Amino acid sequence: MNPAETEPKCETCRFWLRYEDDETGQCRRRPPEVASLFVLNMLAQGRAQEVSMRERGEWPLTSPRDWCGEHQPKPTTDGFRK
Repeated sequence: MNPAETEPKCETCRFWLRYEDDETGQCRRRPPEVASLFVLNMLAQGRAQEVSMRERGEWPLTSPRDWCGEHQPKPTTDGFRK
């Protein structure tokens, strides 16, 4: 087995989900964290009309080359690591 395939980095982790069109992905090791977003609604004249806050859950975004101490290798196609 190629050592690069088993390096403990995000792209070899079972919890990492790569975005199809990007070089980033989501770490899904834990539940999403709540992120607070401030939304500024603008008037046609460019002045602020109102500011609101919204919350939504997000998983951490990582690079394929990032790593952490909780790496678990992706299973092989037959479900067993050799």
